[in-house]
Amino acid sequence: MKDDIQELQASLQLDYKNSFLKNQLDMPQKQQYVNTKDQQIVNKKIRYVNGFGKIKKALNTALDLGCEKELINIITYFINQKVFIYEN
Repeated sequence: MKDDIQELQASLQLDYKNSFLKNQLDMPQKQQYVNTKDQQIVNKKIRYVNGFGKIKKALNTALDLGCEKELINIITYFINQKVFIYEN
């Protein structure tokens, strides 16, 4: 699974680089805004893949050690804290 995540990550980065270079050379200035949106989407996908890999590893470790409740509590606290900060 780790290899799959790394392969997807590399593929997304390569697609991003190729797309970025092609768009910079071929597109007029007006369409570069669209290219920026595409870059943001690709960057978000890369960050998601990285984060998902970390969370999956943490969950597998917690399950192996029998401390999944502790991990769930940590994640729940993090979510509640960020939602509270965002809403206030």
